[in-house]
Amino acid sequence: MPLRFASTKYIIPSLHDYTVYYGYKNLMALAPIHHNTRVSIHLKLESGAITYESKKYIDNDIINLVINKYSTLQLSHTSDLSGTMITSSEPIIIVSGSQCNFAVPKGIRLGDCNPFIESVLPTDQLDDMFITPYISTRLNNTVRIQAVNSTDLTILIGKQNIKNTKRKRFL
Repeated sequence: MPLRFASTKYIIPSLHDYTVYYGYKNLMALAPIHHNTRVSIHLKLESGAITYESKKYIDNDIINLVINKYSTLQLSHTSDLSGTMITSSEPIIIVSGSQCNFAVPKGIRLGDCNPFIESVLPTDQLDDMFITPYISTRLNNTVRIQAVNSTDLTILIGKQNIKNTKRKRFL
């Protein structure tokens, strides 16, 4: 991600597919662009704990640390990390993904394992309207929706409104 898009607040997306069933790990990694950057990681875990510096952290725990420019931090877990909120005192870059993903790319046989990593957009660069195209080469499609704040959610298929509901912070 270009440095000009680095920011100080992120919400982690990750895939919840076959990876967790076979013991492969979901992960997120961050890198600051300034020295002495204070980082706060508010964990969202379905189950289990993450160990960092010999201490175990569970769902809703907060990991606080200071990290320097040119350093990276990677956390991984067999649980889904979606909804983990990361804030920092200075801009950082974040990636998220999985160690082994059976769903991408198209045409891969079940049993083939491929890493899947993507840049995470900061929350100040998220929008409130999205178009999700139909992917004809996939038998099943899943759309995961995350909200930074409490919000009204409307899902449209074509021109038909199929759902309008109020949701909490993490979906």
